[in-house]
Amino acid sequence: MADDLSPDGAPFHGRWWTPNDPDHVVGGRLELSGGAWGLTLYGWLGPWGGARADNQIPACVHGHVGTTPVTLLDTVSGGQKWTNDGPPYEARLWANTVLAGVHADDATLFKSASVRLLHLNEWANRSPWSYPSGDPEGPLAHSVTFTDSDDLIANLPGGRGTLWRSWGQSGGGLSRVTLDSDERVQFDFDQPIDLETVERDYVRPLRSLIELAAAEPSATLEMRVTPAGADEFTSGAAVLSAVARDAPDPKYSFHMLFRLQDVEFEAVLPAWWRLHSEVGIVSDLLARLRDRGHVGAHILSAASAIEAYHRRRYGKKASPEHKQRVGRIVAAAPAGDREWLKKKLVHCHEPSFAERVDEVVAKAGPLFAEAVGDARKWRSWVRNARDSVAHRGPKMIDVDKEWRTTIRVTRTIEWLMILVLLRDLGIDDEVVASGVREEGGLKAASEMLKLVKPEWFPE
Repeated sequence: MADDLSPDGAPFHGRWWTPNDPDHVVGGRLELSGGAWGLTLYGWLGPWGGARADNQIPACVHGHVGTTPVTLLDTVSGGQKWTNDGPPYEARLWANTVLAGVHADDATLFKSASVRLLHLNEWANRSPWSYPSGDPEGPLAHSVTFTDSDDLIANLPGGRGTLWRSWGQSGGGLSRVTLDSDERVQFDFDQPIDLETVERDYVRPLRSLIELAAAEPSATLEMRVTPAGADEFTSGAAVLSAVARDAPDPKYSFHMLFRLQDVEFEAVLPAWWRLHSEVGIVSDLLARLRDRGHVGAHILSAASAIEAYHRRRYGKKASPEHKQRVGRIVAAAPAGDREWLKKKLVHCHEPSFAERVDEVVAKAGPLFAEAVGDARKWRSWVRNARDSVAHRGPKMIDVDKEWRTTIRVTRTIEWLMILVLLRDLGIDDEVVASGVREEGGLKAASEMLKLVKPEWFPE
């Protein structure tokens, strides 16, 4: 039933109600607007205490579009229209999640999920199509052969992930036949989990891995989940994507920084899961840099990515010798100042931000150092820019006035973090160097930086 609804078919007209009052049904229209799902109700769901009362917005809405059950989760108000003497005659809700094919709530558990991501086909690079030429002396004939790829399986914390290819055909009449095939990852969980956990612990790390390989944003184009307790004949439910209809074109496969052919799926997936469990926030910050945003917010996110990475990968406790040194210093201070001094010295063993940047740059290797020219001048600018956001002073860098430099340095920080994550994941340096050369983004970032900071690039 979930196949009856696709984002391409929106808007959808249906009947809607709340789970705790299924007898109160109103009509409404579910549609995509501005990259989000919105439901316009021609009436009000729930009690109404007047226009100025604290009326409760339903957080979960059930409905039917035709015969397909639909669930809206984590809904928020988008405004109402009402008269003076009654509840709204029209109400707008925005939904964080839309499930087609099941009536569920936040507590519903699922035993498996299958996802299709932007750039996943290109990363896997396993075309199933071949076009036999036939007998050159015989009659003209056209044919297409589909050869399925082997399923690849990786064990993950709490379950397993399987890379597989879907197959679909539509048409078949006298004029048109359409064949579709896409790479997908199926997650089977050891124990049923809720939808938020599916997204956070499985879809999010997979999307971050594909974004790392592509050096571009990915997106969930399709996702299906199977409720706990469903039998083998149940098709499950579709989590309707709010971005698939307007998704950008995928990258060319040869522009990926690394591909499936460069790694072992059963090894790289659990390796990335382990790394992501430690530095997932860094991937989140990199994703933020790829969104449209303000210059100051981006440079702060970029600097935070460096520090977050270093604290998680290079974090170290104070040595016994350091603790003894601090103890001697505190003991030598006047008695009334010791408690204050002790608090001030709690974190004195930690490296400065500049030292953190230097270690991360060293981790990235020669590809990055060459891209920024004088790495020490680059590091000083990054440090000063980061400090100026939190400790604005008249002699500090103004990231707004120097916006051209800020934008270009931010882009190089993104590449810095890409390179260190690829090394942490164990991708061969030659593979990375080839991928960076073919992708071209780091070279472009370097050339743009050179335009505003030529003194960083001595001849």
